[in-house]
Amino acid sequence: MTGFQEMVMLFFEDPSEYFMPPRSYSELYLLRRDVDFCFGINNVNRNGELERLRNGDELKGNIQENKALFIGAMGILAGIDLLGKFLVGTDNHRKVPVGERFRQFLQRYFYLENSFEDAHVHEEVLYQFRNALLHSFGLYSVDFNKGIIYEFTATSDNSPLIQQTRCYMHRRQIEEDGELFQPCMYQIDLYTLYRKFEEAIVRYRCDLEKDQQLQDNFKRMFRFYGTIDIENNSR
Repeated sequence: MTGFQEMVMLFFEDPSEYFMPPRSYSELYLLRRDVDFCFGINNVNRNGELERLRNGDELKGNIQENKALFIGAMGILAGIDLLGKFLVGTDNHRKVPVGERFRQFLQRYFYLENSFEDAHVHEEVLYQFRNALLHSFGLYSVDFNKGIIYEFTATSDNSPLIQQTRCYMHRRQIEEDGELFQPCMYQIDLYTLYRKFEEAIVRYRCDLEKDQQLQDNFKRMFRFYGTIDIENNSR
């Protein structure tokens, strides 16, 4: 497969559709399908459930009970990492650091806040949430460069994506030196994270269709991160 449109069609395949192996699967398709499973999203009516989340409707009875929300959130955060590579056109952290790729995708497609300052803060909060879950399967991250401790709680009631719950000055001893840190506590709603991730994918695909630089970047990364071949029914 070499044509750009064929690459795009495969990469953004609808995760509610099942395709029998053997075949090439989009990495994004597989990720979104597994995230849906972890969030208990019924693929038979996937679009309807996304619409209910957008409208802030009551989730009880609409979402299946087989949930693994932390694993699903990890999939979403890894998906932002993946799409960040496609956005900037490189996986070389010496050219574009991982955190910068992650924040760029959030800044462009997550529509976090109206004010630049608040959006910048929320981009950093989600990056630290990523570090907490992906590196430690936990809800705690430290930015030693800026002297900030991030502590998280997670909700699943379709509330605002990020809410700051507490921030205060506290002296914390690390190894032999005492350093002053600023602990900040944030609440992250996982279903809102899911909804915003799905909306960001749509926005990115729309830009991709009309932006030549994005297309060049996409084709550069598709070779390495576009597809996975599955030969049997192991997934």
